[in-house]
Parts: sequence; structure tokens; C-alpha cells
Amino acid sequence: DLTDNFNWEATIDPDGDATTQDNVDDDFGFVLIRTDNDWSGTQLGIGGMFETARWSAGVESKGGLYLNIIDMHTVFSRTQNLSDEDDDIFEDTALEADQLSFIGEAALVGKYHIRPNFSLRASFEFMFVSSVAIAPSQFPQPFNTGGPTMINSSGESTWMGGGIGFEGYW
Repeated sequence: DLTDNFNWEATIDPDGDATTQDNVDDDFGFVLIRTDNDWSGTQLGIGGMFETARWSAGVESKGGLYLNIIDMHTVFSRTQNLSDEDDDIFEDTALEADQLSFIGEAALVGKYHIRPNFSLRASFEFMFVSSVAIAPSQFPQPFNTGGPTMINSSGESTWMGGGIGFEGYW
């Protein structure tokens, strides 16, 4: 599951009186976008370890295809106070889409065996996800036409991090 939020607000002050309380002729707009990616699928993996009496080192890797069920909620508003016409826009849009995604993971793992059945474990881990709907990528182009009409799921996400822990068995 990956949820992403984007909140953007803008004001146009054509006469430059931003220091006064009179904002009658200012244009104002905002966009609130929330995307929710939910993945469902399976992975296959492989790994290998080099073992010694006091330490071990290895590599783990897994990946798979997932169905990404995407929900997007957008609130778009623009108020134009300069024109004589009523050009105000307010749209509240909810869209859904399904997309096939790839998720791959890899890790470098090292262990120091404190006792024959108890080890201190450290790892460096990497994860890549394709076909992600990221909230800023949904921003409507051009801005003055309203909210987005379709979901852009061409984003990619990458995470890297480390882990430490204990491992025991008997």
C-alpha cells in the first residue's frame, strides 16, 4: 500500500496590494490530490549464503508481478475575480484504475554468530516498484481547465535502507 498526498495553493494579486486586507480582485486556486496504490500479487525469490564458524554473508533477491489497484481523489478549485463573467471552477473527482506493476527486492545480509544458535544480523536492502500513481504527477495541465480526467500511473519508487537484528534458532 502506498498513499501519496499533494496540496497546492496559489493567489494572483494583479494590482500588488498584498499588504492590504482588500483581496477582492485577487484570483485564487487550489488542488488537493490523494492517490492510493494497493498491490496484490506473489513473488519468487532466490538467495545464497556463505557460512563459516563465526560469520556468514549472503545475497537475497525476489520479485514479482502485482495488480496495482489505484484510487485517486482530487479537489480542484479556481476563483477568478477579475473577469466580469462567472469563471469559477470547482471539481471534486474520484477515479479508479488497475495497472500491472513489477516489485523487486534485493538484500545484502551479514551475520556474526555469537553462539552456534544465536547471531547478530545486519543488512542493506533495496526495493523498486514500477507503475505507481504519484500525487504530484496527477497535477492538471493546463491548470485553468479543472482537475485531472485520468490517472497517470507511470511513476516509479525506489527505497533503500538498512536493518539490524538478532537471529536465533534451536
